[in-house]
Amino acid sequence: MSVALHSNVLPISSRVPFPSGRSFEVRRLRRNLQSLLLSHSHFQIVGRDRRVEVAVQAAGVNVEELVILKVATPNLGAMTIICVPSRLSQLPRVLSALLHIKREGKAEGRKMVIVPAAFVHRQPRLSSARAIEDASGFHVSRSNRLAVLEHLLERGQSTLMNCALAVDHPAPFACVLQMVAAGDLKMNLNKRLRPETRIEIARGDSK
Repeated sequence: MSVALHSNVLPISSRVPFPSGRSFEVRRLRRNLQSLLLSHSHFQIVGRDRRVEVAVQAAGVNVEELVILKVATPNLGAMTIICVPSRLSQLPRVLSALLHIKREGKAEGRKMVIVPAAFVHRQPRLSSARAIEDASGFHVSRSNRLAVLEHLLERGQSTLMNCALAVDHPAPFACVLQMVAAGDLKMNLNKRLRPETRIEIARGDSK
């Protein structure tokens, strides 16, 4: 999965407050899912989907054991992500109930995606996403942004280290990762983040 972001994307959302009382497993799953979403600036976290939560509870599944988030993208519009912890994904009753809710939503024109916890926790993608998310709040000056883009325009692609060396910034690696979060650059999240990680200009292609 490469991060490829666009100039007309929705802004990165701030973290959505999480209801108290959930288990550590569910809180961790929620935290990691948000990290994946916030590392891609074309995802905007809208918040909870109370309509889906009510449907889940009515189906006999404890909604506090799931992570349910509504997100928006410029190309796909609004959708709801239902993230299922590993122990629940092995219960046919739970999966059957969620698939039924998904089919009902599709019939009403609403998009839903059921995501297993293993997909969210997968490494090294999660660690890379967390690093990009952490860097998203850094300020990158216009001159540093242009320096990185010019460096890449001359070479087509470069390493994270060489891109960092092209800028005058107190945290040069974070500077480059902020440009990934902002949609200027792309990298492969499925490979471990290293100084040798390949960086390219995001040209509007999808992941």
